[in-house]
Amino acid sequence: MLVPYVIRQYPLDTIVWSIGNIWDPLSSSQTRRLAGLLDGDLFRALPWAINGDPRFEKILKAIDERLARTIAEDVYIPLLPSSHVLDLKSESGQFFLRQWNTGN
Repeated sequence: MLVPYVIRQYPLDTIVWSIGNIWDPLSSSQTRRLAGLLDGDLFRALPWAINGDPRFEKILKAIDERLARTIAEDVYIPLLPSSHVLDLKSESGQFFLRQWNTGN
């Protein structure tokens, strides 16, 4: 009884955990690998890997939550006219310098 449980449950928990804690949606290579995993024959052979299954919905929810967290944590740098940025004593110029120094 243990082997069918492990085969049924372990990949789901591992994938959900990996999506939430390891996957970086801004990385194109990681995103391609995740898409390849979800579209692969091995994944499709799992009994719960079908649309509408509540266990498969956990994966979709983990992807949605990770995307939302990435958007919330992303750095926003507004586009400023060069005249404002070049004046380093203005608020816009000070903001630009702080962002530039943080990125380096």
